[in-house]
Amino acid sequence: DGSLPSASSPEATAPVAISATTLVRAIAVRDGISSPVFNQSYFQLDAGVQSFNSNLPIVIVHMLGGAAPQPSNRSYVGAMFGLFDTGNARAALAGAAANTSRLGVKIRGRSSRTSLKPSYTLELWGAADEDAPASLLGMPEDGDWVLYAPYDWDRSMMHNVFAYDLSRKLGRYAARTKYCEVFFVSGSAKVTMASYAGVYVLTERLTRSPGRVPIEKLEPGDTVDPMRSGGYI
Repeated sequence: DGSLPSASSPEATAPVAISATTLVRAIAVRDGISSPVFNQSYFQLDAGVQSFNSNLPIVIVHMLGGAAPQPSNRSYVGAMFGLFDTGNARAALAGAAANTSRLGVKIRGRSSRTSLKPSYTLELWGAADEDAPASLLGMPEDGDWVLYAPYDWDRSMMHNVFAYDLSRKLGRYAARTKYCEVFFVSGSAKVTMASYAGVYVLTERLTRSPGRVPIEKLEPGDTVDPMRSGGYI
């Protein structure tokens, strides 16, 4: 049922039949000791998308029965994430995902919150809704990502991508980016072409980490140099 498993959860004694979009969460228990939680996602594809493929990676955000995040809500909403990479060919939905995860998602931005094609902030979740870093599309692992929607103010879909790439080539950090095609499924529906959300840019969110902004965390007592020096976000 998607809840966090424990030693008192029902025991799987036979193969589990899956006939719809499902998040499987399981643990192994022996002598009263439980393993870490294993999560695996399965997406039910409508016949119309079973042959869908792209020269871009494909992302599915599925709300698992819940409603899509609303512009008025600034809290994360639980969902399921699937990433299908191109590998050496084309990305296809009818195959194994390169990455699946539990996910917190919310609409990103201020003036763009009510756009027909909104941007989203993503937070990959572990067993207890904690940050679960992962490397996506060759970018350094982290738990915080952005699905940026170039649309209203960037019909070329390349302004941010070009500027960030130029900054990195000049030797300055800027968020790494990867174009992708996105399906956003609200409710418990199958993945259909009606849930196709268009081309997005998967972007690193600005965070303090070795692979992004490598600065030291400042503590409340760091009030004089050199402890308080080094950089800020």
